[in-house]
Amino acid sequence: MSDPDLGWSMGKTLIGDHDVLHPLPQPTESLTHALAWNACQVLSLDSTFQLREERSRNSESKLHEEIPMLREELLKTQKESDENSKSCETLRVELEEKSKIYDVLRQELQQVDEKYSVELTTGEKFLNSALGKTLLTSTGEKAVEGYRASSAFRHETKLVSEEIVRMIEPSVPEPGDENNEELIVTLDEILGDIDDDEMIEALRQNPI
Repeated sequence: MSDPDLGWSMGKTLIGDHDVLHPLPQPTESLTHALAWNACQVLSLDSTFQLREERSRNSESKLHEEIPMLREELLKTQKESDENSKSCETLRVELEEKSKIYDVLRQELQQVDEKYSVELTTGEKFLNSALGKTLLTSTGEKAVEGYRASSAFRHETKLVSEEIVRMIEPSVPEPGDENNEELIVTLDEILGDIDDDEMIEALRQNPI
């Protein structure tokens, strides 16, 4: 029982080939001591393995708990991404529709601009022609005649006449004055020479 080789070989049989084990005591020690030493080493290894296994189980359990959370977060992110993609697609479609509407409006505006440019050019050419000038003159004369026939013209003429009377009233001689007849003739000549339009325009620009 005290054979050192036996104790050494039994120790290696018990503990296996793990490199973490310390070598057995010197061959001079008893087999009991060697077996006890090997048992302590085995218990230490078992404790280490159990600790590692427990840590592994804890890590696995924690990972199992995190996987659903990560999956949920991934689904949420994917959903948000899908919604953003749909929003972008909707905006793109709206932008294309508005762009088409803008193109249509731009074409219509261009057509209207071209149309009125042609009409304006045609109108200017007509007004510069002999017929256009004649038409303008005739239209202007008709407008003047219509104004003279209106009540507004008669009212303004009456106001101007009253103003003239007030202006010359201090200079009118008393009845029986020898200059009375001569003054009246002079006033008639003055009033006869004054054009109605010129008189009204003069009074407008230089009110009494």
